[in-house]
Amino acid sequence: QGSIPLGMGFVLDKDEAKKIINQDSKYNEVIFDYLNGSDLNNQPDLKATRSIINFFDWSEDKAKDYPICYEILYNKVKPERQRWKKDKNGNELVGVYKLREPMPTKWWIYCEKRPTLYKTISGLDNCLVVARTSKTVGFALVNTTQVLNANLTIIANSDYQHFTQLQSSIHNIWAWKYTTKLKSDLIYQPADIYETFPFIRNESPSFSLRKIGQMYYSFRE
Repeated sequence: QGSIPLGMGFVLDKDEAKKIINQDSKYNEVIFDYLNGSDLNNQPDLKATRSIINFFDWSEDKAKDYPICYEILYNKVKPERQRWKKDKNGNELVGVYKLREPMPTKWWIYCEKRPTLYKTISGLDNCLVVARTSKTVGFALVNTTQVLNANLTIIANSDYQHFTQLQSSIHNIWAWKYTTKLKSDLIYQPADIYETFPFIRNESPSFSLRKIGQMYYSFRE
């Protein structure tokens, strides 16, 4: 599962991101494309429609080295993260944060950073993703230099052989049979679907799933 920022203040529209980067190219180090399930299902080019600020697991002092982005989070995310808990009468319990630690005190960092995910895919140019909730179970190869949202299931594999099997009607039927459903949508749970699916590990020389997948993907583009 992808990142959970927890705070809409992290998110920038493309024009705002471009404006910041044009002021100083160093902001390329903390502003990234932000891909979510809606983009994956609705954008023909599979490209992110928004950008996002990412200070990783940095200290606040290091985040301050990027003052434009720091100020955005200070004004938009910090107040949201540092809300007080309320009693049963709706009165604020001053000094008692509503959110669990460290979210209120490390408000410039994502709620769920997913360091293992990004470390795992860092050696790949692309990885396979699918919207966690969808009707299509449509897989795609996307670049790994962006922030991937929590409503994506990410598979650390860029092999067209793997893609072919996941995009097959056999896997689609398997997914609908064994997963959890939300109304008329499928929720892609790896433990229920991916980890139990009987992948073909070896191919005959005359039958290449990898070649089929590459041709299909190229045609789709």
